[in-house]
This record gives sequence, C-alpha cells and structure tokens, in this order.
Amino acid sequence: MNPRAQVVERLCSYELMCVAVKNLQEQIRWLKLHQEGLHAVRTDRVVVKCQPDRTEDRLLDNIEQRRKMEIALENTRRWLRITDRALQMLSKEERRILQKLYIRKTAGAVNELCQQLEMEKSSIYRKRDRALDKLALALYGVDSEK
Repeated sequence: MNPRAQVVERLCSYELMCVAVKNLQEQIRWLKLHQEGLHAVRTDRVVVKCQPDRTEDRLLDNIEQRRKMEIALENTRRWLRITDRALQMLSKEERRILQKLYIRKTAGAVNELCQQLEMEKSSIYRKRDRALDKLALALYGVDSEK
C-alpha cells in the first residue's frame, strides 16, 4: 500500500477510533462493576457442592477480558496521539480540507470547500495532495512523492 493511501485510510478511521476510546472505557467500567458483583456472590452464599463452582472461572474470564480491553484502549489512545501530532504539522487550511474530505466526510465536501476557501476544485485537490504527503512524512517518515 502506498503511503498516501495509508494516510487516507488512517484519516477515514479517525472518528471511529475516538468512539472506540469512549466505548472501551465504558466496557472496562462495566467489567469492573461486574467483577465486584462476582465477589459479592461468592461471599454471600452457602456453598453447596452439587454443581461445580463457576464463579472463579467467570472472575478469571472477566479479568482477562478487562486486560485485553485495557491493552486495546492504550493502543487506540497511542494511535490517536500519533495521528494528532502529525495533523498538528499541517496548516489550518490543510487540516480543514482533510477533515472535510476524510475525517468528517460529507457529500458535496469539495464544492463546500471551494465556496468557503474561495478556490477552484483543482486548487483544493492540489492542497489535499500536499497535505497527504506531509502527513505521510510525519507519520511514516516516507515521502510519498518519490
């Protein structure tokens, strides 16, 4: 995959990654609450040895799920920090163009940008390409023009 295509894919995933952070945080909180409930169940009941006790298994599963989600949360936050740092290397205009075209993609984005920035479509596309090349360099250390 060429660097410019990687950048486009990254920009298109940006908002989903932001949502993932919020969802992972909520799921981790839910698992912690669920774990507290498992502890309570274990200490509040009379042990009857008719059936095997699955509380320990559920507790271990909960801990493992939470550990995996905490790793995913940290990786997602790192991905966002790296992307944000690279985006800061662009001018406001370049960020605006990429945001409209990829991050918060909407129908008619190019025409809207033409009106807002008082530019022709060809100028918008040239600025987009330059911004994508800058991001490729900032993110991957690769000059996509070469």
